[in-house]
Amino acid sequence: MLKIDVVLTPSNYRSSLAADRSVVIVDVLRASTTVATALYYGAREIIPFRYPSEAEEMVGRMERNEVILAGERKSVKIPGFDLGNSPLEYLTGVVSNKVILFCTTNGTRMMKRVGSQRNVLLSAFVNMSSVVERLISDARDVLILCSGHEGGFSLEDSVCSGMIISRLRGSVKEYRIELGDEATAAEILYDHFKDDLMDMAMSSSHGRNLIDSGMEEDVRFCMMVDKFNIVPELRSGVWVSGKRGIEK
Repeated sequence: MLKIDVVLTPSNYRSSLAADRSVVIVDVLRASTTVATALYYGAREIIPFRYPSEAEEMVGRMERNEVILAGERKSVKIPGFDLGNSPLEYLTGVVSNKVILFCTTNGTRMMKRVGSQRNVLLSAFVNMSSVVERLISDARDVLILCSGHEGGFSLEDSVCSGMIISRLRGSVKEYRIELGDEATAAEILYDHFKDDLMDMAMSSSHGRNLIDSGMEEDVRFCMMVDKFNIVPELRSGVWVSGKRGIEK
């Protein structure tokens, strides 16, 4: 039997839920997508921070030409930082072999909360199949953590979680899958929106806010499925590339 649980809002997460499981963090708009993109394009590692001041303090102890300060507050690049949280900023060689100090409103807060856990992966739509393949290979029960939006429920993270469940259900024929209530809700949401993810994004408050702020191309990029064959893994609190393949 494969047991899958989803935590739909960050406040519901407890570390005991992650014991002996593969843990998947989801923040579709935009941290998960951006981390996957940066690692695909050659970033050496990505270190998450809760607060910009923590990242700024660390950069002072590193060789400046080897590190990138990146992040956002309220979807806007943090003043004085090199990059924001748009995955489109990471599509060139600017991040190749660099250490990225990364701070976002929602995603990195969840990343820091699970930093001491083992078997932690990062998923978005852009690396969906690679993450599902890894979960199948690891053969553990699964806990999916939605980073949410400003501490609350996020439609896009929930739908992404539902896609993970649906893909696992279609691939793991030899196991019976048991879902918690929040996992069942996530799968139902995915089934409702699966034929038009962009319509889903436009229905979400975070998606609408980004589009209204002139970031529609970011949203469209984040709704692309299986663009990258990569699985970000959290090792000792740092995101590194677990798998890399050909861009689709």
